Amino acid sequence: MTTLHLCPLGFHPRLESVSELKHAVQGTLEGLRWLHRYDYVHQDLRWNNVIKDMEGNVRLIDLEYSGKEGVVPDEDILQHWPTMEGGRYSKNMDVYSVAKMIREYSSLLRRENGYSFVAKLERGISAEDTLKDNRFLE
Repeated sequence: MTTLHLCPLGFHPRLESVSELKHAVQGTLEGLRWLHRYDYVHQDLRWNNVIKDMEGNVRLIDLEYSGKEGVVPDEDILQHWPTMEGGRYSKNMDVYSVAKMIREYSSLLRRENGYSFVAKLERGISAEDTLKDNRFLE
């Protein structure tokens, strides 16, 4: 049985090892893969919108700005994203956000494979294809 303890905000995980970072990134990407499979995007992906449940699973939260890919939001809530495609938020932007999250832990990326992985995310690889890249996630 899974128990979910709710709180008003996510937490910024204090990741202290490469294995903890890999676990958090993999869980985040699995959440994105699920959303993207149904053509939804998160649109506000950052560490504060990621939680770890009591079993240690990583979950995405704060879906208030989530919506169908390519739909222009009613509000100008996403002006802070530097590379929006024609004013529309895409799946690639969610994956780009994961790269930004990883860069906050750049001190853990000592191997070239880690930096190469982040560069792939920044170029727009899909969450599905990213999960197949085991050079970083193994």
